[in-house]
Amino acid sequence: LRTVVAASALAGVLARVPLHPIDTCKARLQAQAATSGRGGFQGIIGTASTTFRAEGIAGLYRGFTVTAIGSAPGTALYLASYEMFKRQLERSPLAGSDFGIHFSAGLLAETLSCCVWVPVDVVKERLQVQTPSTVGGYRGGTIDTIRTIARREGLRGIYKGYLATLLSFGPYSALYFVFYEKFRAASVRAAGVETLQQLPAHYNLVSAGSAGAVASLLTNPLDLVKLRLQVQRGELAQGLAGPSQYQYKGVLDGLSNVIQKEGASALLKGA
Repeated sequence: LRTVVAASALAGVLARVPLHPIDTCKARLQAQAATSGRGGFQGIIGTASTTFRAEGIAGLYRGFTVTAIGSAPGTALYLASYEMFKRQLERSPLAGSDFGIHFSAGLLAETLSCCVWVPVDVVKERLQVQTPSTVGGYRGGTIDTIRTIARREGLRGIYKGYLATLLSFGPYSALYFVFYEKFRAASVRAAGVETLQQLPAHYNLVSAGSAGAVASLLTNPLDLVKLRLQVQRGELAQGLAGPSQYQYKGVLDGLSNVIQKEGASALLKGA
């Protein structure tokens, strides 16, 4: 288990290198409220192009440092706790229900690993959504952002988004493992092998990618509102929130506001 967790943690860090620009574009698309066609970000490719022209490659990698630092311990804690919870649940009343075990183990693992992921996510997303024209932004990178949040909001400020993050990451993780296990089981039949251990590596890769894509699509509305709540807290701490900014009272209020003001399709921004 240690070898698997260590390898997965390292792979998680390395995977961030090519995928971080996409994550930055997703964050910027989700952060912008209803915007007229001119001036706003349009699609992943359009956002990447606009960001690159205005800020260069550095703009696409805003928030990467804190992500790279936090990915290894966050992923290791997540995977280790998932295996631990899964073994415990296999001896619980849920025994015999693959869906119940995988869903619950994924949710519990995310609850624990969010102790690492929440600070990483808060710093990363506040850096990602700011542009050169952002008033009162974080200008000194990761360390400056952490210091600024601590000064303006207190050390607890970085954990204010714990519940919102858990409501986003929790269902994603739970659904990810449900689909991942289902896709792997189907792969065993497709590959003509008898056990998961005999499954060729590329089947595991496809199963993981497919599970992540489906889970991400299904939980995108929660992720969108979570990001806006985090950005909103930063703006409020800086005294920047005005009538033009979204001001949500919580996750459910945020979902309702997005649907009313931007339409249900806006819930899939960045998906």
